Amino acid sequence: LWPILATLGWGLAVTFGVIAAIQRVELRDHHPPDPNSAEIVTAAATAVLAVAALIALAQVYAALAQVREARLNKNEQKRSEFSGRWDALRPVRRKVRIWVKAGGSEELRDKALDLRGSNSREYAELMTLLDFFEDLAISVDNHEIPFRIVDAFFGEAVTKYWHDWEPYVDKVRREGSPKANRFFEGLAKQIKNDDDGNGERAT
Repeated sequence: LWPILATLGWGLAVTFGVIAAIQRVELRDHHPPDPNSAEIVTAAATAVLAVAALIALAQVYAALAQVREARLNKNEQKRSEFSGRWDALRPVRRKVRIWVKAGGSEELRDKALDLRGSNSREYAELMTLLDFFEDLAISVDNHEIPFRIVDAFFGEAVTKYWHDWEPYVDKVRREGSPKANRFFEGLAKQIKNDDDGNGERAT
């Protein structure tokens, strides 16, 4: 609708402008100068131009509003996607909390290494939690989801779980994967250094 109105507005403005120019030429060539008629035509053309300009501004505003709404919808979809994954990881999170409570992050490291050695299904499930944070951090780095949203909903969890997983990740890096979980680490440091994060936090 807005493009049609803008096109009509500009079309009317151009039409009135042409008519005004023609009438002014005719008045000048065939009749004595009549300031009133020329001023009326000029005023009408100016009014139409003003209306067309307002319609164009409204069109720009509507387009910007649509872009903003699309961006907000995309952000909400991403947040909802990660929230769903987070909820599905509840059993794994519970297991990790038990291990950490029993022996700290070193206990989690040792358990993860033992499970990796046995190549068990439990190890694959455990890695889904680590993958969650890496995927979340990559999404922030790629501007797929704003940092402020991640900080608000997952900030506390990111910093807490990075503290728990850091000994295991350090071990993996020393074994020959120096870039392992670098996005997860970077996000945890960014959140820790940010003083403005607030809102609902995941635990």
